[in-house]
Amino acid sequence: MGLSWSGPERIGADEPSYPYSHWWRHKERRDRRGVDAGLQADVFDIFSRMEKFRTDPAQSTADIVATFPFNTAVPALLDSVALNRTLDPDAVAPTAKPLQIQLAPGDAIMAVIDDGAFFAHERFRMEGGQTRLGWVWMMGAPVAGESESELVCGRELQACEIVELLDAHRTGAGTIDEDSLYRAVGLIDMAADQPQSAAQRMSHGMAVADLLAGPRGPDPAALGRTHLLWVSLPPRVTHDTSGTFIPMFALLAFHALFKRIKALLAKHPGLDVPVIFNMSYGLTAGPKDGTGLLGRYIEAKLGELTEGRRPAQLFVPAGNTRLSQSRARMAANSAEPLYWHLPPDDPTPSFLEIWGPVLPARPKRPGLGVAVTPPGATEALAAPAPEHFDSFADLREPQGGTGEAVMRCYWRWVPGPEAPRDGPTDGMQPDPVPMGPGRECLVLAAERTRPDGPGRGFVRPGRWRILPQARTNDPLDIYVQRDDSLPGYPRRGRQSWLEDHHYRRRDPSGRIVLDDPDRPGPVRREGSFNAIAAGESVSMVAGWRAAADGARLPAAFSAPGREDAAALAEGTPAWPWLTVAGARSGSRVQVRGTSFAAPQAARAALRDAAEASPDTASNV
Repeated sequence: MGLSWSGPERIGADEPSYPYSHWWRHKERRDRRGVDAGLQADVFDIFSRMEKFRTDPAQSTADIVATFPFNTAVPALLDSVALNRTLDPDAVAPTAKPLQIQLAPGDAIMAVIDDGAFFAHERFRMEGGQTRLGWVWMMGAPVAGESESELVCGRELQACEIVELLDAHRTGAGTIDEDSLYRAVGLIDMAADQPQSAAQRMSHGMAVADLLAGPRGPDPAALGRTHLLWVSLPPRVTHDTSGTFIPMFALLAFHALFKRIKALLAKHPGLDVPVIFNMSYGLTAGPKDGTGLLGRYIEAKLGELTEGRRPAQLFVPAGNTRLSQSRARMAANSAEPLYWHLPPDDPTPSFLEIWGPVLPARPKRPGLGVAVTPPGATEALAAPAPEHFDSFADLREPQGGTGEAVMRCYWRWVPGPEAPRDGPTDGMQPDPVPMGPGRECLVLAAERTRPDGPGRGFVRPGRWRILPQARTNDPLDIYVQRDDSLPGYPRRGRQSWLEDHHYRRRDPSGRIVLDDPDRPGPVRREGSFNAIAAGESVSMVAGWRAAADGARLPAAFSAPGREDAAALAEGTPAWPWLTVAGARSGSRVQVRGTSFAAPQAARAALRDAAEASPDTASNV
């Protein structure tokens, strides 16, 4: 093929250091060929400010809470939504509108972060024209009127506003014209150049919220009411599964929820109200130890909500990746073959991460390396060793081809959650090489295997042999990032996977092998669980299925490695589905997966809290 590595380069000070963001920023600039990228470029420039918390060990969780630009970090521009204000990073946002909720003994707060936000659905309506939803934030909706909002994008609705919208869209028969209502608030816009999840008959978010909400109470004023809060992510963010944007939007969603719930609890200091969060999203690659930006922030804020009251809980699914071959564990410089299979006809890039062991301090230079052997070749191409972290090198075609990079290698240092601070704390620049525990991470970003135009770069599909290199003999963790498309969304990416000569998906009789053998090869089932938020305060929910005799068996897709709770994720072998509410009132759809086990575990936790506190028992 004539491929060769270019010399390593440092990531510029004005560029995002997070590899996914850096890759997409360069890709946008390259593909536009000099055309003004407009707001898109501003999005990735903002990432450079946002992501210093990912790579700077001197930044503590308190710094994330205090200085993260929640009010101006707006990758929602990718959806071309109207902004509530400008992108000035020094702008001061208006005060957040408090939740118009009155808590009573026995009440509970349950919050969901997902897509959709079908606030007009009959599952959330109560007798007397009231609603079970206390607050909704539709991130991808246009701004309502000219009212100034504390939220940087989208539209928020309080319970009273939801009731007014319901009354305004009643038909002569008294039913709610839900489609007309959703178009009026901007939840559906068929003229927009983006996926319209709210226009589908099935919604991931509605299915999760249905299971989370539980049965409706007969009286909205009765004790034991569960107040539901719902943040719907922009459709294109849900559609993107490369790991680039979901953590950022989830961070904005959690920040808005934490801020409002904390203020609400402060108004009712005598009530020990259970607070439950559910986020049924997942990523297959990441540190999986709580050291990511989102994980560190969630741990800090859950701790704040727990002070002086029962612990607030976040439930996330373990993931449907047991058999996805997305995880490997092997020693560096091993002769054991490991292959990264890049599928053909993939219009999106693919990412692979190599994580080193926890080190007591940041080394002076990166110690991880990698050599790749392209499909059909015999010579391994070793990436050049950089002198500094936050560097990258390109695997390029010869000038006779497009001359563009087909693969890029990044070197990162990811600090641990307890990394001590070095240098000044008065806002000045900290020491450039702070000490403290952390891990090295090497990221491979592969171009798409289907070019989207003449002269555009692409990588050859097939089995790329991967040989990790390191200065340590400790095992290395290797993860492939998720790149498939969710049901109901247009097909975007095609999932890559890992292979070795030992992995067997089925036994000789044809049955699926659920567990790794006693002496596995590099590719593992164990440890393939969700990486989006994996701190100690997060409950990872595994899925089980109902056997013909009523026994509970592990679901074949439920990712192993960490199980804090478990719930039903699919039905019986004869009918392997769960029946839940569809996107419109009166409709029912069938689903399966750990995404739907997580809200059931959250409901069970709420029931346990009620039983533990009979004087404040919720009607759950």
